[in-house]
Amino acid sequence: EEQSLKAATTNSSQAYDLLIQARAYWTDYFVNSQRESLRNCQQRCLRAIEKDPNFVDAYALLGQAYSLEATNFQENGAQNLALAEQSARKAMALNPRSFEANLALGVVLGEQGKNADSLSILREASMLAPNSALVWKHLGYVYHYAGLTDLAEAAFRRGRDLDPVLPQAY
Repeated sequence: EEQSLKAATTNSSQAYDLLIQARAYWTDYFVNSQRESLRNCQQRCLRAIEKDPNFVDAYALLGQAYSLEATNFQENGAQNLALAEQSARKAMALNPRSFEANLALGVVLGEQGKNADSLSILREASMLAPNSALVWKHLGYVYHYAGLTDLAEAAFRRGRDLDPVLPQAY
């Protein structure tokens, strides 16, 4: 985890500023549940990618934003899920050792019902960032839908123990 935190994800200060704005809109979605927040997040990610076409974190967040929109809003759901997968796969192609890229692709594949593939990638993400409550909660979600109840409960419990205030429904 320390090594990944030391590595610069972009050399473009403009791209990084846009990613910070995108993350603010991403977080805002969990407060207001409005599609506009996800759309603003996506727009900022796309602008960050224009500034730095190799910005893994921007592709990863873009994938997660499209995936969350597909999950919570039916209109254009299939298209958004396809865009989510495309963005997450681009992040993985740029850096297969990126926690953010692994998390994004694992989440997207889970939403597509590709549980075995999702679990494989989310397990990798959990090895890259074992103290991420978020990855454990996503693992719990996919384990649940894969019918692996004991593993789901253990993953949810680990996620809760790492961050007891992170929403359970995330």
